Amino acid sequence: MGRTTNGALAGQWNSSSSYNQQWQQVASGNYVKLRNRATGLYLDGLGQAGNGADLGQWGESSSSNQQWIITPVGQPRRANVVDMPLTRQMPEPENDRVLLYPNPFTSTFRMIVDKPEEVERVIIFDIAGKQVEAIESPSASNLLSMGASLKPGTYIVRVEGISWLETGKIIKVN
Repeated sequence: MGRTTNGALAGQWNSSSSYNQQWQQVASGNYVKLRNRATGLYLDGLGQAGNGADLGQWGESSSSNQQWIITPVGQPRRANVVDMPLTRQMPEPENDRVLLYPNPFTSTFRMIVDKPEEVERVIIFDIAGKQVEAIESPSASNLLSMGASLKPGTYIVRVEGISWLETGKIIKVN
């Protein structure tokens, strides 16, 4: 949305490459803060605790309104929890290299990789563990549109980097 004033609401939009839709995880003790790439402001609960309450952006503060817990989908929910369908092989939040979206998807999904030049291969497995797709040395454009040939179902995406490995679950629906 590009708004830069404290308290500006954070809205939802269709997928694009805009920096307004890109968020960086910043370590904050046992929590993370989510900083918008375009505005530099942080995702803030604005003091609201109810289901469906608005979220906004605010300059950095030590307020618990900006502290979030990232948990895999399917884990018990707590206040200020953001669903993230990707599981980390490396525990440090600053090493989060891969984002799969949208999830679930209907036709294709995108993979955002902080350092695409480090990706050696991407392997997709069906829920039974059978390899259904593999891309060796993918280009950045290969990562922008994946999954078109997959049938509806649940898949595990394995991303192998030069010195790292990450896996995520993605779901294709009709």
